[in-house]
Amino acid sequence: MNEQRLKSCIDSARSLISARNCLGLLQTALILTSEGTTRATAKELSDRLFDGLSITLTPATVGQVFGAFDIPSKTTHGKARFVLAATGLEEMIHKLTDYCNEEADKLQQLTAEFRRIDRRTNELVEDLKTAIKDSR
Repeated sequence: MNEQRLKSCIDSARSLISARNCLGLLQTALILTSEGTTRATAKELSDRLFDGLSITLTPATVGQVFGAFDIPSKTTHGKARFVLAATGLEEMIHKLTDYCNEEADKLQQLTAEFRRIDRRTNELVEDLKTAIKDSR
């Protein structure tokens, strides 16, 4: 496996981890909407994400993720709160789930390639041991 394929594997893994964290955050927001919550601060979302899924995202990161997804925020009682709408969150979850599945498939292919290389390397090492042993 060349260096470019290795970097691709690492990038896929990182991307999958980031996407998983985003998916967890969106699912947490959707749970809040099912409980009747229409607005939540980044801190509230961060705390709930940790309590529910044991995923740690700082409130600043929550803000960046929600900003990237164009989730609006409103200031109430002096605090910025994200507006949680179930339909928009569900759509984002479906798109992100599809992306995660695509990345997982790529990572699975790369992992299979690593395993083939590992097996082939082990076979060559054994062949070399046998050749050395036979030459004595």
